[in-house]
Amino acid sequence: MPRCIRLIAVIGVSLILFTSVGKSADFDQPAATFERITEGVHVTDSVCSFGVCWVDYDNDGFPDIFVGNWLFHDDDGFPDFSVTNVQNNDSLQSNALFRNNTDGSFSKVPSQVLPIKCPFLGCTWGDYDNDGDLDAFLVIPGIRTGIPNMLFSNEGGVSFAKITDGPVATDVGINTHASFVDYDNDADLDLFVANHAIMDTLGAFVYRNDSGRLVRVAIRDLGLEREDVGAMAWGDGDGDGDLDLVYARNMLPSRYYRNNGDGLFFSVSNAISTDSTGAYCWGDYDNDGDLDLCGGDAWSQGLIIYTNDGKAVFTRSIVDEADTATHTMRRPHWIDYDNDGDLDLFVAKNASPYNAAANVLYQSDGHGGFRSVNCGALVSDLESSAGAAWADYDRDGDLDVYVASNNYTSNAFYRNGGNDNNWIEIRCIGTTSNRSAIGAKIRVKARINDRDVWQLREISSQSAFFSQDEMLAHFGLGDAPIIDSVRVAWPSGRIQTLTNVKPNRLLTITED
Repeated sequence: MPRCIRLIAVIGVSLILFTSVGKSADFDQPAATFERITEGVHVTDSVCSFGVCWVDYDNDGFPDIFVGNWLFHDDDGFPDFSVTNVQNNDSLQSNALFRNNTDGSFSKVPSQVLPIKCPFLGCTWGDYDNDGDLDAFLVIPGIRTGIPNMLFSNEGGVSFAKITDGPVATDVGINTHASFVDYDNDADLDLFVANHAIMDTLGAFVYRNDSGRLVRVAIRDLGLEREDVGAMAWGDGDGDGDLDLVYARNMLPSRYYRNNGDGLFFSVSNAISTDSTGAYCWGDYDNDGDLDLCGGDAWSQGLIIYTNDGKAVFTRSIVDEADTATHTMRRPHWIDYDNDGDLDLFVAKNASPYNAAANVLYQSDGHGGFRSVNCGALVSDLESSAGAAWADYDRDGDLDVYVASNNYTSNAFYRNGGNDNNWIEIRCIGTTSNRSAIGAKIRVKARINDRDVWQLREISSQSAFFSQDEMLAHFGLGDAPIIDSVRVAWPSGRIQTLTNVKPNRLLTITED
């Protein structure tokens, strides 16, 4: 094991840090390496990018890349948000949709397929009309452009139709983040849009899905407060079958709302609501069957793990303290990059568009400890990273990562070299539940390193800051030759169980 490895173990609220000088029994699995891909149109566009989504928009079984680009410049080099500049300049194309050619290369989709000419921060994809393909919603800083957010219906992977009627097509705000989510478990996807609040006039935009039509709902009718929301994260924190909501409020303590199961929410005070954290991600990092939370940003104490006791009571642990000198923002992301059966932690770091920083990868030891992997291009390249998203783009069984950069240089794409560990990827298709299966919980049991291990993943339309992983569940299986059980808990409440499942494949499960 190279000496450029640090070990961080999180125990309670303490921080333990020491240098690894040899191979540890906790880290005897072969780690994966990453190669930066430098050729191809998906890595040579030089723009200011924020959000990135892995989405199979054409349903060919391979994930494509959608990148949200924000700022344009006028002749003097300063950002230009004017509608005239954006809409009348034929040389500008703010969106970037790259089709996966299934051979390792990508092609840029012609702009007329998804016609977008405006700066936007992020996006969320989901099958809101339940017709079998993924639709797109774009988050636009409308207060500067005068342009509302945009919703596009996918027309079979060939073209997209812009939705032009209703509040979802006309609302203008200071939008930052959005998520498709079935918050009321009625089998169709609703839409939540995070918004900065000015003098109590904005707050989040909430659109309830009524038979494929998104209808604006007053947030206070749902039990939510009108407040400044920078980002959100959805997850079933209390394990009761519906999705709870975490608000990241700029420079203010975060807010945790429990879903009452009847379409209403109520605020709960816990360890999360004590911190001013700007980005969150859910994941069962300790494999105890409930979703834990990781948060990080410049205004908190750094990178924090909130360990769940199963009932949304969280124990707070600091993993990495904030760098108050550079105000580096941390955008965390749970993934099993080495396929050893536990979740690792990737952190995209950003100080400003003109102050690059190195990203960080923490490898889990499977017992609550992490080591910072400080070797390789993924964590040594100096970037101004914004959103990052993970997917097995080449279907070789390991997760690759695309990192958006907002410093007007090329975005970064890293291919995972993999190892000999086993794996499985599970795609869920809802029937009684929403077609995208957002909110479905997939549990996998396998014997890894002579231990019976249960793992948990939850399908979501938002995986990290401004970004979205491919909507399937990826599990590393280590040396397990067979999967004892696969258990899917659908949003409808139905449970499906498969036994003696072969690994090393993509498995599609359709709701009975």
